[in-house]
Amino acid sequence: MPGRFQQFRVNNTIHTRGTMKAQTLMWWNKMLISGVMMELGTVERVGEILRGRMASRQDGLYFKLRMFCSTLITSLKLDRHKQKSKLYGRPELTILLLVNEERMNRSAYAVQSGLQLQALLLISFYTGLRPSSLVQYERDSAYAKDQDITIVKRGQFAFTIELEINSLKGWNQVSKEARQQKWIIHSATKSHNAPFDLTACLIPLLAFRGGVVEAETGRSIRTIDDFLNSKASVFRVLGDGPLFLSAGQGLSGLLPNKPLQGSNMASVIGSLCEEAGLPGSGSYAFRHEAGNRMALTQGAEAAKQLLGQDLHRGLVRKHYSHDTANVNVTALALEEDIGPEARATIDRSNSFYLQWSGYDVRAMEVLRREQKH
Repeated sequence: MPGRFQQFRVNNTIHTRGTMKAQTLMWWNKMLISGVMMELGTVERVGEILRGRMASRQDGLYFKLRMFCSTLITSLKLDRHKQKSKLYGRPELTILLLVNEERMNRSAYAVQSGLQLQALLLISFYTGLRPSSLVQYERDSAYAKDQDITIVKRGQFAFTIELEINSLKGWNQVSKEARQQKWIIHSATKSHNAPFDLTACLIPLLAFRGGVVEAETGRSIRTIDDFLNSKASVFRVLGDGPLFLSAGQGLSGLLPNKPLQGSNMASVIGSLCEEAGLPGSGSYAFRHEAGNRMALTQGAEAAKQLLGQDLHRGLVRKHYSHDTANVNVTALALEEDIGPEARATIDRSNSFYLQWSGYDVRAMEVLRREQKH
């Protein structure tokens, strides 16, 4: 290697207790390859060395360096955080919801906490927010509140949840107005999407707490029958209490006005993942990128059309920049009520993913049943 390339040195990274990151080794790999290309210069010679002469490319420098780095990463346990990058999509969420339903069927005491957990997972799925963004992740931090919810009754069995969070995680106090975000989540219209219906779990949960009232008259809604028989079209949730409550000891249920803590929430999701036979990811089960999964799984062309966003600055943009109030996230996530032009664009962008998603759900469910027996 020429002298102008500095000697590689692995620095201890902050908060890693003197260990290296896997990304550091991969950077070393790229640096050596760049040095070879600049030193040799000729395309033919560089291609022969990097690719190798074998059809499998296993004698090439690139393959050897990659295997060498992979061996180091595994032997030094630098991949210990790989499960935190797990992105749970619709197939994994389907399994989690099925296991959560089994929990509620086993014990009546688990119904409230089960409905709350189901609502938390579905809101994270539709909005792309991490669950930790909706609960109290540290002392005195903001969290989703009851008053952030507005319920719109579009028909006897057609509802809409309007979720407007005034202060998202990490954007408190000074940035409050700049980071205000609103989502409109409709009820599912297809019977096979019933487990993904946020209104079916969130409305009964809020009505049981006694905070749902008719927007015009102020009449309190205590039961589902009161809600279905009401002639009002808009319902509000009173109070500034937390939307997601902490659970008490034993069978005491949820504690009023006590917000769910981020650590407890991660433990609950982790135990659900373990019971479902999935890698426990806690608050990392849904990452920021999940809100932009249209760009990741359906292609930039479909995402640009469906979201009405200019994605030329990057395929994966922060969900805060999306005009989510004008996007039917339910129709996009569950593939409902999408027009023929948009449907053709989605199929053309990534038809394999849309087909594989359904196969993946069935395969995981069959595997889970076999493991039980």
